[in-house]
Amino acid sequence: MSIVKIGHFEVNLGRKLGEGGFGAVYRAKDTSQDPPAECAAKQVKYEKDAGQRAATEREAAFLRKVGAHNSIIGLFGLEIVDGHENAACKKSAWIFMEIATGGELFDRLIDSGSLTEKAVRPYFAALLSGVGAMHAAGVVHRDLKLENVMLTSAGGLKIIDFGLAHEHARDPKS
Repeated sequence: MSIVKIGHFEVNLGRKLGEGGFGAVYRAKDTSQDPPAECAAKQVKYEKDAGQRAATEREAAFLRKVGAHNSIIGLFGLEIVDGHENAACKKSAWIFMEIATGGELFDRLIDSGSLTEKAVRPYFAALLSGVGAMHAAGVVHRDLKLENVMLTSAGGLKIIDFGLAHEHARDPKS
């Protein structure tokens, strides 16, 4: 196993959970908790594009604003790593988040072929609640799709990937 220490987190580089356009997500542990809590670690390398570091810091800021909601992935921490003994970790920004082990809502739909209205109802209600919380906090996701909705082992859902999110001014009248 290739376990690396990033701040108070242990990242298992051999357990990749997923990969996107800007980074990869690995299984990790938050060792500051007793017992250590399982979490997900999103690595965004910024060696070739310094703007990626700022974008990752912005994503973590959005998660701080809205991540306490039941339908939005929770933030455990952000670590910026300029130098590291493991070359794969250098010049990386790491977002440590709650882990949702139930897979993507997209895969759930594909695997089942279709979902009944009764099966979709709790997902839709949770999505509406999460989007409402984001908008109330002045955050617009801008990349909401089935691949950015993860399922929990308890059957709930979590909205993920705030990399394209934007802050908007709220209307004081509303």
